[in-house]
Amino acid sequence: MSAASGIVVWADGIKAELKQRLPRQRKTQRDKLALLVATMLHVRSANLVELASGLPRESDRH
Repeated sequence: MSAASGIVVWADGIKAELKQRLPRQRKTQRDKLALLVATMLHVRSANLVELASGLPRESDRH
């Protein structure tokens, strides 16, 4: 299992918990917040550079 897929699994769990606790929160906010929290747990840092490198998302750079 790669690190990115592990983060996605964690994000799905966090997303489900947020949906249960904050049912009125917008879906896009909930999804992005869950991904951020899962990445912070994986990277174990709040450093923005480390978080950006740990996000399982495609970059805009080519």
